[in-house]
Amino acid sequence: IHPEYGVFTTADFIQKCRYIVKGPVFVASDNHEAIEMMRKDYEIVTFDCLIREVDETFTHYGTWIKYAYNRQMWEEAMIDMIALSRAKELICRTSNLSNAAILFSNTITKIHRL
Repeated sequence: IHPEYGVFTTADFIQKCRYIVKGPVFVASDNHEAIEMMRKDYEIVTFDCLIREVDETFTHYGTWIKYAYNRQMWEEAMIDMIALSRAKELICRTSNLSNAAILFSNTITKIHRL
């Protein structure tokens, strides 16, 4: 949802993973479709968020606006961020959740940006 930084899909993440991933992958996503696409190619671990879009076709900030005052959304985002911060390598795009994971991490040794 940040077209000014480029438009990427789950397929772009999967393509990047092919060159990097050698084991299980933690997937932090705001939609179920992306998780299922990743599950086809990789052994994945994910936090089972209750607030998540069905697919990656949304083109606006609807989910975030809809749940902006919902404590659960922020708690789930924080859990995803903490889990990401424990990774050794991180594949990400422009995202404050990814940026926070990097800042709070003492384990991330390599960042792969899309």
